[in-house]
Amino acid sequence: MKMIDFACVVSKGGVVLWNQSFDHGFQRNETQDGRGTLNKLIRDVILEERGANQQASVDGVNIRWRVLHSIDAVMYIIYQGIQNAQSLEELVEEASELFLKHVKQQHENVTTINWITETIRFNFDEEFTQILYKIGSRTAKGHTTQKDQNNIQRNTTNKQDNNKKHEKTKREWGVKAFVSKKDMDELDYSTDKDARQSSATASSQNTTTNNDVNLENANKGGIGGFFRGARKSISKLFGRNKNEPPSKANSVDKASNAPSVLDTFSQMVLKYAGNMVLTPEAIEEPLKELKLNLNTKNVANDIATMICDSISAGLVGKKTASLKSVAATVREALEDSVRRILTPKEPINLLRNVSEAKANGDVYSVLFLGVNGVGKSTSLAKVTYLLKCNGFKVLLVACDTFRSGAVEQLKTHADKLGVELFERGYGKDPSAICREGLKYARANAFDVVLIDTAGRMQDNEPLMTALAKLIHVNNPNLLLFVGEALVGNDAVDQLRKFNQAIQKMAEANAELRGRRIDGIVLTKFDTVDDKVGAALSMCYITGQPIVFVGTGQRYTNLGKLEIDDVVRALTR
Repeated sequence: MKMIDFACVVSKGGVVLWNQSFDHGFQRNETQDGRGTLNKLIRDVILEERGANQQASVDGVNIRWRVLHSIDAVMYIIYQGIQNAQSLEELVEEASELFLKHVKQQHENVTTINWITETIRFNFDEEFTQILYKIGSRTAKGHTTQKDQNNIQRNTTNKQDNNKKHEKTKREWGVKAFVSKKDMDELDYSTDKDARQSSATASSQNTTTNNDVNLENANKGGIGGFFRGARKSISKLFGRNKNEPPSKANSVDKASNAPSVLDTFSQMVLKYAGNMVLTPEAIEEPLKELKLNLNTKNVANDIATMICDSISAGLVGKKTASLKSVAATVREALEDSVRRILTPKEPINLLRNVSEAKANGDVYSVLFLGVNGVGKSTSLAKVTYLLKCNGFKVLLVACDTFRSGAVEQLKTHADKLGVELFERGYGKDPSAICREGLKYARANAFDVVLIDTAGRMQDNEPLMTALAKLIHVNNPNLLLFVGEALVGNDAVDQLRKFNQAIQKMAEANAELRGRRIDGIVLTKFDTVDDKVGAALSMCYITGQPIVFVGTGQRYTNLGKLEIDDVVRALTR
């Protein structure tokens, strides 16, 4: 436990209530800055619902946390390397409970605390250090003690075995006035002795069991059984009598396991009337149904699992609202989660970005990339029409030098739209063509350049390397991934590998470090009806917004994603 680097408690509004750093005598770098790592965790993991198991790794630093629902805060523990998982869980749990205890002593009603104006008035540093030392010592001692106990037990067992080998049973001979059954059994060496004893024991057990069953059935019957069932059902609804000892309550529960009418009624009240503390068991079934529904709506299975796990982690321990069922509560949490994932942190307004670049005397460049046959060239033509209708001078650059007919297809679009096409034929280096096209655009006062690239499968390493090189050399202002609304699980693999290829090439250039796909164009959106799960999968895996959706073959069939419509389609 000596490698804990940073610990803190932060309110859900972002106010740091307490923090403590630990210096281990080594040079710290940027990735070991607890505050920067914590900010990235909150932005990329917690707010994006990716922290279902309340642990994550960000920039090589490991983080565990626990949500303190009663005071609307979260405790974080940041550490490096491999640590004892059980000890870390104990540390977070004990420290959280102690911090909560102090807050409750300081404030009479913790639910009304405003952390913007309130501050903690107790010193938690020393107490946290004591907990850290105690758990670390206990872990080290536990390993040693367990090892010693194993050695002692092994030696004792060996010694007993050796004694048994050399020990001889001593028999006493003599004349007794009375011979017991035990004496007779000891002298009985017949071969069917075990069988006869087993038969006698089984007969005795059956007699006892039958008597118990008859007694239990007698106790369950009649008016007395009805009132016992009523008392049990009411105790489930309103809690066991405080004066009744636990042992007695347990014995009553064991006395009658058959569900009565009132049992069923009490379960229905708890399920639908609200004011119920949610447990993992209570929300398990509604979450299974919602996950199955997400899968049928084309959400990738891994994404659906992670979203449901995140919802479960956020709901356990909370109370349902009055007159709201568990299923309704879980569905509402799913709606909030889907809306949060689809809502962009930084919306992309293409028209505004082009206008700002034009005002600064720059040329704004957009690169379209994606797998084969998803509609990159058609989407590029639709965006061209949008930009031209808003008064911008557009240049198309044909960098698909691989697919036969790609340049001619783009030239047909350019002629119909009345814009200029920059092309150098086939077999040339796409990076060089793009560089020349951008130079030509600057020299001829174009406002925006749209770059078409060859479609490539995410597993084709040579073509992925060529794409990464094109981005590395020309550094376009906007990278738009074009994907189909029809794909399911494959969308996750496509986006992950495209991003990996871009980031791998960008590692060599400090200016491009951290470069990744900026936005998504979702094509064929008009063909999927309510199976809109690809939109959720793509936004979840990239954390980037869907900039446009294609809804037909005409140039005008380009629109924005209506988030509320997608939420309704995924949750109904």
